Amino acid sequence: MKKVLFVSGCFGDTQRYRVFNQIEQLEHLEISVTERYFADYDIISVLDQGVDLVIMHRVPHTMGVEYLIKSANKIKVPVIFDVDDLVYEKEYAKYSDGINYLEEEEKSLYFEGIERYKKTISLCDGAIVTTEFLAETISKYNDNIFINRNAISLELEEICESLRRVSVANEERVRIGYFSGSKTHNKDFLEVKEGLLNILKKYSNTDLVIGGLLDLSKEFNAFKDRIIRLPLVDWRELPKSIHSIDINLAPLEMNNPFCRAKSELKYFEAGILGIPTIASKIDAFEYAIEDGQNGFLANDSLEWFDKLEKLVTQTELRMKMGENAYKHVKNNYTVQSRAHHYSRVLSQIVENSNTKKINSKVKLIVNFLIPQPFIGSGGHTTILRMARYLCENENEVNIYVQNGENFDASNEKVITDFIDNHFFVTGAKYFKEDTKFKDSDVFIATSWPTAYMVNSVTNSKSKFYFIQDYEPFFYPMSSEYKLAENSYKLDLKGITIGKWLTKKVKNDFGMDCDYIDFSTDNRVYLRNEPKVANGKTKIIFYARNTTPRRGVELGLQALELVERRFKGSVEIVLFGGDKNLKTNFTHTNLGVLNTGELAELYKSADLALVVSLTNASLLPLELMASRCAVIDIDDATIEGVVRNGYNGLLAKADPLDIADKISNLVENVELRIQIQQNSYDFTKDLTWDKSGQQFERIIISKTLFTEKSQRIRELKNGSNEKIVSPMPPLSYGVSYGSVIRINEDYFSRVDIFFGNYNRINHGNLIFHLKKHPSSINDIYTVKIDLNKIQDNSWNSFEFDPIVNSKNQEYYFYIESDANEGNAVTIYANEQGNNTYVNHHKNQGSLCFITYCTFYGDFVYNTIIDRDAGNNISLTNEEGEINEIALILKQKIANAGANNYAVRELQNKVNELEIKVIKITDSAPIILYKKLKKILARKWIKKILRR
Repeated sequence: MKKVLFVSGCFGDTQRYRVFNQIEQLEHLEISVTERYFADYDIISVLDQGVDLVIMHRVPHTMGVEYLIKSANKIKVPVIFDVDDLVYEKEYAKYSDGINYLEEEEKSLYFEGIERYKKTISLCDGAIVTTEFLAETISKYNDNIFINRNAISLELEEICESLRRVSVANEERVRIGYFSGSKTHNKDFLEVKEGLLNILKKYSNTDLVIGGLLDLSKEFNAFKDRIIRLPLVDWRELPKSIHSIDINLAPLEMNNPFCRAKSELKYFEAGILGIPTIASKIDAFEYAIEDGQNGFLANDSLEWFDKLEKLVTQTELRMKMGENAYKHVKNNYTVQSRAHHYSRVLSQIVENSNTKKINSKVKLIVNFLIPQPFIGSGGHTTILRMARYLCENENEVNIYVQNGENFDASNEKVITDFIDNHFFVTGAKYFKEDTKFKDSDVFIATSWPTAYMVNSVTNSKSKFYFIQDYEPFFYPMSSEYKLAENSYKLDLKGITIGKWLTKKVKNDFGMDCDYIDFSTDNRVYLRNEPKVANGKTKIIFYARNTTPRRGVELGLQALELVERRFKGSVEIVLFGGDKNLKTNFTHTNLGVLNTGELAELYKSADLALVVSLTNASLLPLELMASRCAVIDIDDATIEGVVRNGYNGLLAKADPLDIADKISNLVENVELRIQIQQNSYDFTKDLTWDKSGQQFERIIISKTLFTEKSQRIRELKNGSNEKIVSPMPPLSYGVSYGSVIRINEDYFSRVDIFFGNYNRINHGNLIFHLKKHPSSINDIYTVKIDLNKIQDNSWNSFEFDPIVNSKNQEYYFYIESDANEGNAVTIYANEQGNNTYVNHHKNQGSLCFITYCTFYGDFVYNTIIDRDAGNNISLTNEEGEINEIALILKQKIANAGANNYAVRELQNKVNELEIKVIKITDSAPIILYKKLKKILARKWIKKILRR
C-alpha cells in the first residue's frame, strides 16, 4: 500500500482524530496520503493518481459519493468506512442526550443523516471503528469490520511533553477536573455527582475545575468559592487546562448504548500529561484502564467516592498512577505506537474485502447543443465521441442540432440518419434545436453561438461549454470576434481539449475550466510495424486552404524551398483541401479523403507538415500513430501534443525555418526513424475511452459534487512560544517584526501573542507579510480592530495559502494607527536576535506561531504536465528570479545602496517575486513570463553594462 485517499464527511474533533491523526500514522510509515472533503468537486480525479485505498470518514450517502465508490470499484480499489460514534443506528438515537438540544428541523436532518451513513456503510468494502461495541453494532450493515482505536497526534504529544516539564503542583490543594466540552454531557456528570459532592464536603482542600459547558445542580452552590470555571477552548489549549488539575474525571452514563460506543480519549488526553483518571466502568475505559494501576474504574456513587478519596488523600498513589497512565499512553496511543497496528488493520481489511459489484443508480441526463454537422468535421466527431462514451456508461444523452444553410435539421429522423451514416451510432437521441429542451442535469454548449443559448437555459442543474478551439481567431476583428470572445465570460463551466486552451480561457477570462487529453482512434491509424527508409522521401501536407488558421501559404512556401533542395528525391503530397490549389512545385493533390484513405496515406508517408496556428488538432496524433514524423509550428498551442526533438520537430512560423526542419528529417534518416518510433510509443496507448472518462469525470464532479476543495488540514509549522516580557506600546510610528522560515507549502497564518493593558483600545492593527525586510510591496496585508485584541492572548492573522512556501523565508511586521493611550503590546523573549523594531534588527524574538493549511490540489482543474506529474515551469521561473536576485545582491554590494538604477531594478524584481509567490498552478504564468522578459532583458543588460 503506497497511497491512500482519505475522504471526510464532517469537521471538528472527530475529523481531527479519525482523519488527521490517522494520516499521521500512515505518513509515519511513509505512506502517501491525500485528503478531501466529500463534497469537493475534484475528488473523483484523485482516483486517477494511483490510489490503493479509499477511507471514508463519516461520509453520508450522496449520488456523488455513490459514483466515487462505483469508480473505485471499477479499478478494484477498496473503499473503507471509518466511524467513531454511533451515528448510523436509529434505534440508539434516543440515548444521545445531544439530540434533545436540536430544533425539530435539525432532528429531521439528523435522522436523515443516520440513513445516509447506513447506506454508505453498506456500499463500502469494510469498516474501521474505535471500539468493540461499535464493531458489534455496525456488523449488521457490513461484515468486514476491524478496530483502530483513537490516539493522539504528534502536535498534541509535543504540547503535552512541553507542559510536563513545567511544574504546577500545589501540595496544599487537590484539584479535581472535569472537561465536558458541550452541554451534551450533563447526564454523564450525574454519575459522579453524589460521590463528588461528598468529597467536597469531607475534604476542604479540594477544588472542582469545570472546563467547557456544564449545568451544575444547586447542591454545588455550597462550594461555589471552590469551583473554578474554565472556558471551552481549542484543543491546542486544552492540555494547559488539564495540566492544572490533579485528578481527571471521565464519567459516562451507565447502561446507555450511545455511551458504550464512546472511545477512551478522556483517559489518554489526561494520561499523556501524567494525570490519573477515574472513569465509568464502561466498555472503552475497561479496555484502557487496569483498575488501580493506570487509573480507577467506578461503577456507582460509592465507588466514585471511594476512589476519589484514595487519590485525594494519597499523594504518592496519585503520582504513581499518573506516571503509569503516562507510560501506558506513550506505549499505546501515540503515532509511533499505533502506526504499524493501523497498517496491519488496513492490510487485513483489504485482504478480506471483495470489492463489491454496485448496482449504481447514478445516471445523468445530459443535453448537448451542437451546430450543423457536415461530412468530415473533426469537431463534430469529437463531440459525438464524448456523447457515445456517456451513453455507454448508462447516462441519458440528448443532442439538439442547429439548422444551417447546408443542413436541414427540421426532422429528427433526418438528423439521426445523417449522423449514423456519416459519423457513427452514439446511442443518443437527436432533436431539432427549436424543440423544447428536456430537463437535464447537464447542458453542454459546443460553439460560441450555442453558448449564448445554453447560458439562457433555466431547466438544467449545471451548464458547460465544450471548447475545441479558440474561436475568436476564426475571424478578423469584428462583431463575430467579440461575440466569440465574450462567450468565455458567460456563466458556463469550460471543458477544453488540450491544456493550452484551458490556460488561455482561464487566464484571459477567469473561466472555471478543465481539460481532457487529445487522443486518436488507434483502431484506424496505428501502424505497428516500423517504416523502412528506401526510395524517395514521402512528405505530406494538410493543405486545407479554406481554413485560414491552417496556414496553408506558410506550408506551400516552405515546400517550394524543399522541392528545390531535393528535386527528384522527395515526393510531396497535398490533402484535405481544394484539388485545384495552385503551387509552384511538383506535387500530387489528393483533395478531401475519407477516414480509410487518410489512414492509408499516413501509414505510407515518411513525414508530415502540419501548421497549427490555433489550438492543436487531432491530426498530429493520428500521424504519429501511423509512424509518420511530424513538423508543426513552435507555439504554446501545441503544448502536450508535440515535444520538440522527441515525437516531432517544431519550427518557427517562417517558411525558411519550416523548410530547414523538413530538410533535417529528409537528410537525417536516423533522427527521422527515432522520431517515428517515439511517436508510436507516445500514441499507442491513447484511446478516446480515456478522454471520454475524463470528460464524464469533469461533468460528474462539478454536478454531483458542489464545493471546491475546502480548508481541511491546518498544521503548526514553527513557533517561538516562550512568553517572557512585553515590548513597549505599539503606537503610531512604531513597528515590530520578525523573519520566519516556513518548512511546508501552503503557509497561511501567523499567530502573535498580544497584551491590551487590560483595557478596550480603539484603532487598527495592521499585519504586513513581505518576502524580506527590504521588499517594497506586501504579499498580504491584514487589518483588524484593536478592540478585538484580548489581553494576554494569541491572535491570528490569516491569508490565502502561499502554495510554494516550503523552505522559504518571509518577513512580517505589525504596526498600528493608535495613539499610546489606545496601543496594545506584543510579547517577546530573549531567544536569538530576530526582533525588528522599525525594520532594524535587534536582540530577542517576538512570540509567534506559524501555520500551513493544506488545500486539495485539483487535477483536471489545474494546469499540470501529466507526463511529468507536476508543474515544472514554476520551478524554472523561480530559479531564474533567484539568479536575477543574486546578480542584484552582488551589484548592490559593489555599487552601494545609493545607486538609483540598481535599487530600482531590485524593486522591480521584488514585485516579480511577489507574483511568483502568489502563483498557483492555475495562475497567469504567461503574464509573468512577459514581465520577466521585459524586465530581465531591458534592465539587467542596462545595469550590468555600467
